[in-house]
Amino acid sequence: MLKDLDQMTVFLGKHKTTVHSEPHEKIFNVKVVRFHIRYNIPTVHNNDLALIELKRPAEDKYRPICLPQRKDKYLPNTVLTIAGWGGNHESSPLNHFLQKADMNVLSYDACKAKYPQWFNKRMICVRNEEVDACKGDGGAPLMRLHEGRYYLAGVASWNSTQGCRNQGEPRVFSAVPSSLIWISNRVKLDVA
Repeated sequence: MLKDLDQMTVFLGKHKTTVHSEPHEKIFNVKVVRFHIRYNIPTVHNNDLALIELKRPAEDKYRPICLPQRKDKYLPNTVLTIAGWGGNHESSPLNHFLQKADMNVLSYDACKAKYPQWFNKRMICVRNEEVDACKGDGGAPLMRLHEGRYYLAGVASWNSTQGCRNQGEPRVFSAVPSSLIWISNRVKLDVA
């Protein structure tokens, strides 16, 4: 887990890992990390998400992603978008530029058949035949674009034991709608 919060920083406005400081980039220190109350690594990453509180507030120019509603469901073939700096292959270094890709939601039954011991209703399963989330994308957002705003559908959690970039292998995300009560209790939000 986390060893030293004083060594942890959050970058807002960062798009290139090769540029030391970008015009809109701000660096924030972390005050606290709150792991989901039911997160437990031996249970294959159930509730695999956390909230990070910054030591100082971010300026309004950094628009946060919207939270979904508890009732939100992602039907098979719904297109969701992932973004991250993960490598192109299991052994690749991080990408120099922020990457994004569209992924298609798979049915619960298809994912449960693929991962019968691990997949459950608190997870979202997606796939793209050509691209995938990979090493370095853990915790990356899975987003739904709706009426010009992005909503956080999921957080990158795990994939096949065969690694990433395998043709047709699903990627699994922690479903944010199923954790909204926990999130709202931690940040004092009114969640519909």
